[in-house]
Amino acid sequence: EDLKKCLLAAGVENEQIVFLFTDTQIIKESFMEDINGILNSGDVANMYGNDTLEEIGAAMRPVLQAKGIAPTKASLYAEYLTRVRSNLHVVLAMSPVGDAFRTRLRMYPALVNCCSLDWFAEWPDEALESVAQQKLSDIDFESQQIRQGVYDMCTRIHMSVEKMSAKFLSELGRYNHVTPTSYLELLITYKELYSLKKQEVQRSKQRLEIGLDKLISTAEMVSVMQVELSELQPILEKKG
Repeated sequence: EDLKKCLLAAGVENEQIVFLFTDTQIIKESFMEDINGILNSGDVANMYGNDTLEEIGAAMRPVLQAKGIAPTKASLYAEYLTRVRSNLHVVLAMSPVGDAFRTRLRMYPALVNCCSLDWFAEWPDEALESVAQQKLSDIDFESQQIRQGVYDMCTRIHMSVEKMSAKFLSELGRYNHVTPTSYLELLITYKELYSLKKQEVQRSKQRLEIGLDKLISTAEMVSVMQVELSELQPILEKKG
């Protein structure tokens, strides 16, 4: 439905649209069939009902009349697809990790024939630290020194994995892909663990505080009882 809205906005409303689609959003492989169709022709088979087709025809009729073209059903829809191809810009973000990417390139040739491929290299350490600062900015560290130390730690972890992956490839001939997504997952995992451990520490602190309160209360009660016992000591000795 979202894809349909994008196509109608590009074709009927003549708007410039960017459709960003990542491989993590591929719940069904049929999604890729739709993307392949859009890249090839700007169309998705059986997407529009009769009401939508009438809406498209009504919007394209004055466009064709202005161009001096007879507004037939075929020409109206062709003009609509021309607008879609002109206005809709599809951006696909996919990870090369695993076999899924290679398989999709073979199954959906439009990914190669109708796209410009941008291969992103490793992030430099400055970029890694900048991303860590952004993703971990909402964590309340005790000091700026600790905060900077965490940023440096995340950067070193990622870069060390990259180095070991290169060594792994040279020695065993096997790939271990380390991508920006891997780094983002590291930061997400750190945030989740930090939150979990913070809650555990807070619960332990609460139990300790409750225990200390009980010890203090007991000590005060013992002190009162000792005073009372001291006051009663002479009376007890006389009775004895």
